[in-house]
Amino acid sequence: MSRRAGNLATTALAAIVLAGGLWIGARPVASAPALGPFLDPIHGVWGVATTAELPTETKAAIPSLEGDVTVKYDDRGVAHIFATSEGDVARAMGWVTARDRLFQMELQTRAVAGTLSEIAGARTVPLDRRARQQGLAWGATRKCEALKQDAPAHLAINAFAEGVNAYIDQMSRADTPLEFRLLGAKPQRWEPKYTCYLLAQLGLTLAFTDGELRRTQVEAMVGRAATDRLFAAHAPIQEPIQPVAGRTAPRTAFAPLPVPQPTDSAKLAFANALAERWTYAAAARGDLSVARRQPNLWPTVAASVRLRMEPAIVDRFFFRP
Repeated sequence: MSRRAGNLATTALAAIVLAGGLWIGARPVASAPALGPFLDPIHGVWGVATTAELPTETKAAIPSLEGDVTVKYDDRGVAHIFATSEGDVARAMGWVTARDRLFQMELQTRAVAGTLSEIAGARTVPLDRRARQQGLAWGATRKCEALKQDAPAHLAINAFAEGVNAYIDQMSRADTPLEFRLLGAKPQRWEPKYTCYLLAQLGLTLAFTDGELRRTQVEAMVGRAATDRLFAAHAPIQEPIQPVAGRTAPRTAFAPLPVPQPTDSAKLAFANALAERWTYAAAARGDLSVARRQPNLWPTVAASVRLRMEPAIVDRFFFRP
């Protein structure tokens, strides 16, 4: 009886430990995902490795395709899309881009819309507030709505959305990007206006600079002469890209830094106030740090549309890298 009782006690203890482990594994810990599904050897994080390499050949269905589309990847991973209509190229491009960059696409659009906290929690609320104050999403939405129904851009962004959503609909648990698993989130449906969000964010990233603001602040602290030297129009070290005969080292033109002048408090206060106002014209934190810290979204795609025209066949290329 004592041995049987001991076995029962051991079994009961093992069952309690197992139940406790399953309960703990099914619950997220702070900002970390639930470890049970995350470490699932089939559908968990380990399954990401199975989709890291492109398959030799595969087929996929996009319900709204007008004809057959062929996508070939070269040795650099660049997708070459061959279709019979521009709409099918856009649909295939959406599918391909979603396969390769789904999380980056979602992160960038959420950064514009001010909805990062929906997947990242309270720590991104300040970023969402500033994104909404900035108003990029508002402007991009209005531009998207202003497009005529038959405009090529309107047709393209809608076809692109169809391709992205077709990939999301067919995506298996093993295909879910690692970042979604870490956040315990699922990808949202792609709306046509999100493409306008990406374009707005891209324009801000490439066009916005706070160099003049920084120069104004520094000039208020050390004077114009020292600032001109610190923000020199020409770098003191010059090294041509093309080799120069007889030159084995870069050309240097160093000069002493002028003596800094006393801080102009009034000018500095104005410069700081201006910088604070311009903060709301940036993606977050007063500059484009969020845009730089996000995973880059620069997919390279080559597309060819064969249009039969009398009396010949014309090749037209677009969506070039």
